[in-house]
Amino acid sequence: GIPRDSARKLAWSSDGCVGRALELSRGETPTDFEFQELFRSVARGLSPMEAAAVAGETARKLGREGSLELCREFISIAHDSRRYLVGSRPVSREKVPEEVLTGDSMLEGIIERFGICSERIRGNVSPAMALAAAMAKQESKTE
Repeated sequence: GIPRDSARKLAWSSDGCVGRALELSRGETPTDFEFQELFRSVARGLSPMEAAAVAGETARKLGREGSLELCREFISIAHDSRRYLVGSRPVSREKVPEEVLTGDSMLEGIIERFGICSERIRGNVSPAMALAAAMAKQESKTE
């Protein structure tokens, strides 16, 4: 079996999904730390060229299903970060990457872009292309 503390952390980081918790325990998917490091890079803003390079490497490493998992994780991290900003407890993880808590609009943009990315990948768009579009720094919308 798995030690109680490790099992609790696995359940916490898998959003309650037993299959994902088992994959994490066997080291079959990127860790929460790896997703958070990539999330930090995206939140800081990647140029289109940087985004294309990172997305290509990420898609090769993760494949289609792993890229979909990355989209789910980014959305989950952004939701937890938004909860943290308003003083609520994060749901999916014990701790959020505090250095990316720059504002609700940035987090909302990540949720929207990676939701679209997930839809595109499920619609058979190349994961590298879909991730590149989602990872690229977005220009500020002016009214």
